[in-house]
Amino acid sequence: MTEQYQTSPVQEEFLDEVIVPARLHHVNLKAYRFEEMRAFYTSLIGIHPNAEVGTFGWYTYDTANHRLALMHLPTLTERVEASAGMHHMAFEYDTLDDLMRTYLRLKKIGILPGGVMDHGMTTSFYYHDPDGNYIELQVDNFGDPAKSTAFMHSPAFLANPIGVPINPESYVAAWQTGASLQALHERSSAGEFVEGASMIALD
Repeated sequence: MTEQYQTSPVQEEFLDEVIVPARLHHVNLKAYRFEEMRAFYTSLIGIHPNAEVGTFGWYTYDTANHRLALMHLPTLTERVEASAGMHHMAFEYDTLDDLMRTYLRLKKIGILPGGVMDHGMTTSFYYHDPDGNYIELQVDNFGDPAKSTAFMHSPAFLANPIGVPINPESYVAAWQTGASLQALHERSSAGEFVEGASMIALD
């Protein structure tokens, strides 16, 4: 006989309260190209394995037990374009310098973004992993989540919620001359870096 558990009146007081998570802990990807995916994310964000059992892996870049998990099963098929599911996952850098140096390091080893955008609240570099998923590397254009959140309620955001495409080479060239994040955001919003830029695919 299954034991029945009853909620006490004290417990019931809290059943309607949504307790939000402390943080997003990890992403688990079904990896069709397991070896290539592991090598890609090692290069992209500096993961290292905490544990690997066959073609299951748990990887981290900080003190968490894992931030990315990869799993490969014989039944997996290749990703189908325009299918429903995750469009991208995003990793945030604290400074524009870190994002720019990451772009230059990845370019040196042949990993180039499929699109770069000034979304208004963020400047975002989008990369394709070997299975075709987008990964966004971003920096907050305001350096303050409260300010970037407020921007999302502004007329500028409501008029153009996707943002403006950026040519990464001309953007990086401007950064190398000493332009600040605020100045670059203003210039990219005005369309200065649009020529030669690629839009990210939304499917």
